[in-house]
Amino acid sequence: SSDNLWIGTYQSMSVYNGASWSTYENVFPYSACCDSEGTLWIGTRRDMMRYDGAVFQPFLDRTSLLPSNGIYALVRATDGDFWLGTGAGLIVNRDDKWITMDTGNYSVSAVIEDTKGDIWAGSKKYFYLNRYDGVAWQRYSTQAVSFPYPAVTFLSPCDSGGVYVNVYTNGGRGGALGRFDGDSWTTITSGTYT
Repeated sequence: SSDNLWIGTYQSMSVYNGASWSTYENVFPYSACCDSEGTLWIGTRRDMMRYDGAVFQPFLDRTSLLPSNGIYALVRATDGDFWLGTGAGLIVNRDDKWITMDTGNYSVSAVIEDTKGDIWAGSKKYFYLNRYDGVAWQRYSTQAVSFPYPAVTFLSPCDSGGVYVNVYTNGGRGGALGRFDGDSWTTITSGTYT
């Protein structure tokens, strides 16, 4: 999976292997990640799926104890833990047990592991960015730390520490990409549209 290009659409996943495309219908991907072993994981509107090299196999189902069916963000951390951003909060699978994290009961739209191993989670609905250092959570209000727009939609680790953050207005008419190091925001690019 790690050498292939994967693209998710509303209801399918397509993969390009360097020579041809294959499409898997009725997957309904919301999020995806590839772990250190090259396994592709998909968060969907109903469950979590694992690509076994031929088909997508359910890893979770609707009867699991998730706080919400939709998995909007997921990452498999280097320690093996699965972090899932759902419509009702952030959960982690540690030692085959699901634990709801106390980050506030809000929709999590982005989750990543940074280069130091800290977990970051962002919300596009309630304007928060959270960082977990393995011991405690630190919550940042996107308005209090002067992000140019409040809603967090995407996170990516920054090699020099901190995270790249994509933010947009609640009404969706402006956005920015910047870097946040835990103390300050630096805008890389921003704009508005009508």
